[in-house]
Amino acid sequence: MDSCGAMLRARAETFGNGRDMRTLWERTREAQAGRVMRKPDRTADDLVTIEAVDIDAAAAVGAAA
Repeated sequence: MDSCGAMLRARAETFGNGRDMRTLWERTREAQAGRVMRKPDRTADDLVTIEAVDIDAAAAVGAAA
């Protein structure tokens, strides 16, 4: 899970860190929601837990965009 490091290495002179971090956060929450909804036995803790796979999935969406 080196998503932030990859973003930093790929940045240009006009890199907008705040905007990119907000986008990564929003995509991470979307990935987390999808992961939780696919679990048949989800718990309250699942609803408030961000996992590395969520961040990686969010970064993969960003890389494809």
